[in-house]
Amino acid sequence: QYDSIQSFHLNLAIASFQGQYGLINSQGKVLIPWEYDQISLFHKKYYLLQKGRRLGLVHHGNGRIIFNAKFDTITPGEEGHFIVSRQGKFGVLDEQGLTVIPFDYHSIVYDVTRQEYLGAIETTPQEFSKN
Repeated sequence: QYDSIQSFHLNLAIASFQGQYGLINSQGKVLIPWEYDQISLFHKKYYLLQKGRRLGLVHHGNGRIIFNAKFDTITPGEEGHFIVSRQGKFGVLDEQGLTVIPFDYHSIVYDVTRQEYLGAIETTPQEFSKN
């Protein structure tokens, strides 16, 4: 039924079938279908899904897709939040897949010391005259 199965971690395992990857539970039930190029553990309690050049995320505890593979990058933010980018724009999503910070920024970082997000909006360069 599977080409390979990795070690189970909290009742879930990454498995492959015909060159594609999915997730199964300890009873062998397919929770995430065989449609991903790669799946890997991500930030302790999530799985990172990769389909082509796009990324998505699955909650490790229940195997529920948080968001489908449609993002260019995914970076952990504060607990339960993720800095994600799509087509050069950055935003922040929570672990329900809801938008916390809209995709209006050219970059976003999480400042651990200040416990806040910092976003940059690119502006068009302007020339200034000395007169």
